[in-house]
Amino acid sequence: MTIVSMLQRHITEEILDFEQYENIAPAEFHSWTGLTQGQFTELLDSLPSLRTKKNKRTVLAAVLVKLRTCDSNARLANIFKCSETAFHTWLKIGRNALLEDLVPLNVGFDHISREDVAHRNLFLPNNLFGNPSSPEDERKAITICDGTRAQFTLMTADMPEFVDFPRMDENELLLFALGVYQLKQAKSYYDEHVLDNGAFTIELSNELSNEDLAELQGNDL
Repeated sequence: MTIVSMLQRHITEEILDFEQYENIAPAEFHSWTGLTQGQFTELLDSLPSLRTKKNKRTVLAAVLVKLRTCDSNARLANIFKCSETAFHTWLKIGRNALLEDLVPLNVGFDHISREDVAHRNLFLPNNLFGNPSSPEDERKAITICDGTRAQFTLMTADMPEFVDFPRMDENELLLFALGVYQLKQAKSYYDEHVLDNGAFTIELSNELSNEDLAELQGNDL
């Protein structure tokens, strides 16, 4: 069963009840959350910030399903049979719990000792920047941070590249999108990304020239 078919079924059929997640088929549970039920239980137990929440299972599931499907809050609220405001609140509570309880123990310098970092030094940086001949407890801990970022240009409607940009009617868009699903989602996508002033920012990468793009064939995309 695909994510799309599950979305369609749960909108029209039963409530996806994560408070009783033991009753959800294991394969379907994994498709929604990306975790087994055992992993979900283990993760939930590691989040003390959620222990006092009456619907803590649903809160955690909401965050995982959002990450898994990348679907709009409005559509997921229909699946969880709640208001969009309630679903947004669950996401906020769940994210805060993960940031408070899980991230400090698994991400950043606080979750790993200096000795562990030094032990993971790779051969080349260890020989370039370290002291590999020293005893293990005296070896340098080497970290390499890359601060580069791809260059992007703001796309505007008056750019010369768009003079001949194709205009599609509804039937052509339907064919281009391979069905109605993406077209029906367009409003939700727009609502989630539009800025407060009504603008919708799209950036273009400068790493490929127009000549390079023109040479790309369909099987390269």
